[in-house]
Amino acid sequence: MGNTFDMEGFKDFLDWRDGELKATAYHEAGHAVVDMMHGFKVNFVSIETGDESSPTTDYNRRSTSFLNRRNWGLRTRHRAHGWATGLFAGIMAEAKMLNVDWQTLRETSGKGDYEGAFRLANRLAMYDAFACGEETISAYINLWEQKAATIVNHAQVWPSIVALAEELNAFEHVMGADLEAMFKRTIDPVLLARMIK
Repeated sequence: MGNTFDMEGFKDFLDWRDGELKATAYHEAGHAVVDMMHGFKVNFVSIETGDESSPTTDYNRRSTSFLNRRNWGLRTRHRAHGWATGLFAGIMAEAKMLNVDWQTLRETSGKGDYEGAFRLANRLAMYDAFACGEETISAYINLWEQKAATIVNHAQVWPSIVALAEELNAFEHVMGADLEAMFKRTIDPVLLARMIK
């Protein structure tokens, strides 16, 4: 009798796993769509998990090479703002899908994104001629959070995030070319130019 199978427990596990994958799909879709809006080239988006893999949005090395530059000029700082907005977009999309306050995700699924944003804020604060301290860093974080929330909640952007998340839920992996085609079908270029200013 020691080898009984708990079907209810197994069903609960599958429901939990499906919910986790769905939340992850929205998180990665938020990153990918908003980063593409800011001109970053996405190689693929994946929610696959396993021994050697974890959910990720993979970028073309050239489009993210600015992160490794020693000195950041004005154009590089502008790209850093776009990148940080994309970091927060993943959190905002996941929170919207879960119908929770996005701040509840700061210490869970959004922790790595927040850490990346704080590194960017610290780096950008070095170039701020008027202030370089906690207030400046907080101002950057608040700006990026608000901008990401505005973009993710836009009536034209949210359906793009939903469409990509559904693709990820179905296939666990979407290649960059498919993502670009979806992006071109769903995002108006005029809206795009206005939103990323």
